[in-house]
Amino acid sequence: MAKKLSSNYPGVRFREHETRKDNRRPDRYFSIRYRCRGKNMEEGIGWASEGWTAEDASRILGEIRQNIRRGTGPQSLRDMARAARGEADAAEAAPLTFGELARRYLDWAKRNKSSWKEDEYLLAKRVLPLFAHRPATSLTRTDTEQFRDALLDAGGLSPMTIKHHLVVIRRVYNWAASTPVADDPGHMLFEGRNPVSGIRMPLVDNERIRFLTREEADRLLEAAGERLPEMHDIILLALLTGMRRQEILGLMWQDVDLVNRIISIPARLTRAKRSRKAFLDEETAAMLQARREHAQSPFVFPGAVDGRRDPDHVTRQFDALVNGIGLNNGVTDPKHKVVFHTLRHTFASWLAQAGADIHHLMELTGHKSISTMQRYAHLMPGKTRAIASLVSRRASPAPKGVPPGSSES
Repeated sequence: MAKKLSSNYPGVRFREHETRKDNRRPDRYFSIRYRCRGKNMEEGIGWASEGWTAEDASRILGEIRQNIRRGTGPQSLRDMARAARGEADAAEAAPLTFGELARRYLDWAKRNKSSWKEDEYLLAKRVLPLFAHRPATSLTRTDTEQFRDALLDAGGLSPMTIKHHLVVIRRVYNWAASTPVADDPGHMLFEGRNPVSGIRMPLVDNERIRFLTREEADRLLEAAGERLPEMHDIILLALLTGMRRQEILGLMWQDVDLVNRIISIPARLTRAKRSRKAFLDEETAAMLQARREHAQSPFVFPGAVDGRRDPDHVTRQFDALVNGIGLNNGVTDPKHKVVFHTLRHTFASWLAQAGADIHHLMELTGHKSISTMQRYAHLMPGKTRAIASLVSRRASPAPKGVPPGSSES
């Protein structure tokens, strides 16, 4: 094939036919080059013998580039051809709005993510009112940075909450970038740069450092036992196994082995999507045995939401108990407030104080990152001090028969 040559119009190239002529000159085939959705594109326009000129190609290229900048109208020759075939095809060629992209993402998330409701809430609350009618390809990094700054300036939202809003936008685009168009598997629903990619996330420092003393835990369990016996059992299980709220409320009797005092937490309930074991002491085993004797549901803690208890209702009951006995009196820093997750933090903290090492903590809590578990290192002062004492300016005696300064092989 003949080599493509540049014309006098930027972005327009042509190649000459080896034998065919057009007005005694070699027939020329024109093409246009541009960048769309993060990709370099080149599309053929037509032959000079068919009436096409470099100027025509340049005019069409200008229209396409303008549509790409605006995020409206046909953004390729292929889209133009569809639009020319009629209104139905033109509608199909129109770029998806962010709202439509988000709707399709949520349809997928409802089938594949246990936390889809959180994504739906974040999108509906603040993202879609601002971006729903914008063409998905028109959102830029500047748009998402301005969105972040507006949330920060408005106040009332924690840095973590603002980060969640940005993450859900990124999640929609990442999903669309890996999901092919239904009738055109060679193209994705979104092809381009993720508008959240590379922006600076709000600085988050919400690592909870509060854990319950044994006296506080006793007071909490006593209050729950008097007012809300069901909550007493939920709190006890969280406190002595480190299980998360979603893991406890989704727990089924088939996962509980009371003979060996083991709970097999299935991957579908864990945040890391990996199953793990929780071990029961005498108190938790007795509590579960008593519940099983009166069980009428496959769920350990049955309720009205898909057969299990409503997690938000559990949180509200827990907060009422905590406030009722004054565990949060005078506490203003969120990191120091007692919340349901404090029970899991208490479990890990008590383990660390008892001498468990980082790897045992990771295994029992299901954390994947050692850095996350470093927050408990300060609770192991005895072990840390013992290791540190191995280093001294006074050399320890060398083993018999080994000269000073040498090492055994």
